[in-house]
Amino acid sequence: MQKQEEKRLIEDFGVHLEQKEELSPLAARIYATLILQVGSGITFEELVRDLEASKSSISTNLKMLSQLNLIEYTTKCGDRKKYYRVPDDQVYRVIDRKITTWEKELSLHERVYNYKKDKAEQLNPETPVDLKYNQLFIQYAQSMIEGLTNIKHKLKDNSIEND
Repeated sequence: MQKQEEKRLIEDFGVHLEQKEELSPLAARIYATLILQVGSGITFEELVRDLEASKSSISTNLKMLSQLNLIEYTTKCGDRKKYYRVPDDQVYRVIDRKITTWEKELSLHERVYNYKKDKAEQLNPETPVDLKYNQLFIQYAQSMIEGLTNIKHKLKDNSIEND
């Protein structure tokens, strides 16, 4: 059984994931539960019990999360149950998605910066145009990409040391 503190964390994290990943409320709570679990996984029956949802709702949302490659299941020798969990490489996939998003942001803001700069020079080369925000945002996006890339490398280096 879940403690109140754990239920609250799953609910809060679920709301965050619901918005961030565009998931249904139950799918987000299942995903949050699996992210927070420690061990070999959580069974279907445990999810039904802990999330107090119907078997059909849990089943439908597990299938959807699987199709999105957000979760997977394993089995244990001699045990017919499926143990659901977040894939080991999920953190790398999340970081890669964030890097891709920032690269798109960066590219778009560089295009906006160049467009505004060129347009200002065409209209009146004597009058400077304020592009400070654009420059700062480009620097920010570059630092986000660099930071996420560094985190990814540190995580991979750490996993090599732990093997």
